[in-house]
Amino acid sequence: MRGETRLELFKRLVKLAVSSDARVASDVLACIRAAKPDGETVTMFLNEVRNTLAPPVAKGAKRGRTSVAIGAASTASRTERLPELVVVLESVEFATVPASHGLLLGLFDLLATLVELPSTAGQTDVSYPGQLILGALARVVENVQPTSGVTGDSIRMAPVLDFMRSSINPQTYSQSLLLLSQLGPLVPDQLVHNVMPIFTFMGANVLQRDDAYSLRVVDQTLDNIVPALVKAMQKTANGRDGLLAELRELLRAFTDAAAHVPRHRRINLFTRLVETLGAKQFLSAVAMLLVEKAGNKSSEAAALPLALVEHFDVATQLSAYQQVVDELQHVVALEPSFLEPAPAAGVVGEGQA
Repeated sequence: MRGETRLELFKRLVKLAVSSDARVASDVLACIRAAKPDGETVTMFLNEVRNTLAPPVAKGAKRGRTSVAIGAASTASRTERLPELVVVLESVEFATVPASHGLLLGLFDLLATLVELPSTAGQTDVSYPGQLILGALARVVENVQPTSGVTGDSIRMAPVLDFMRSSINPQTYSQSLLLLSQLGPLVPDQLVHNVMPIFTFMGANVLQRDDAYSLRVVDQTLDNIVPALVKAMQKTANGRDGLLAELRELLRAFTDAAAHVPRHRRINLFTRLVETLGAKQFLSAVAMLLVEKAGNKSSEAAALPLALVEHFDVATQLSAYQQVVDELQHVVALEPSFLEPAPAAGVVGEGQA
């Protein structure tokens, strides 16, 4: 059967599922699952829905009250096919659909289009379709093989970040972070560019949570993203000092959030962070930033960096203390250091032209 014919039959089933009563719709959904639509058909359908959701091309119309009303009506018409999209995302077993450049790109582009829909009172909620897309992407990414034809151009981290940051749903935060942890090792260049938004968001919205699922999200994000990030940055960083300078703000995203992490989880979190980064290179850096953050606060806050160092073997502790002494000597000598970075070259101060 030709691709166009398969698509038309697939679309008729989807529309029937949307327009029928619950009993008939259930039978139609079972039919779609049993049919196991191929990746090409699903990709064509997703691209068609995405084109419907996309904003119309402006034609230079006069702006005013009429254009506002037209815009509201246009938004309503653009979201008419969201129920069809939900049916497909719920009924297609993406775990069995072979990964391909077209399918992945179609899902990422569809997520980006959902994020760009105007936020209008009474408008159809896009959070659930977006979560379904995240789930579909996670399953398709698991199917990526060397023969899949998937390249860095097939994967886009930005729409996932945008959707995560536009949401107020903790479930969306967790799903997005888990997907990003899958994508990071596949596209290290994109990871380097997007790592700060990922960990800044995690520090502000996830680290303080104390449920088992959030713990798994944090652990998986650290285990998958941090090693891939360090490996990517080692290619351009100038030794340990250069690597520390590149990762300083990432480490601060964690140390700044230390006070908001449940007390009984703090030492485990920072131990895992240091172990994932590499204790010989990063233990002293994390400990120093924790001390800096504690400042003159409670003795409990000051005890965290000491407890962190004591978690490691004696040789690693001695190496970390020596690195701390070296950094303090740089500070006393007014030399650039990890604690007092030199101003960026070419930065124009206030009042300068």
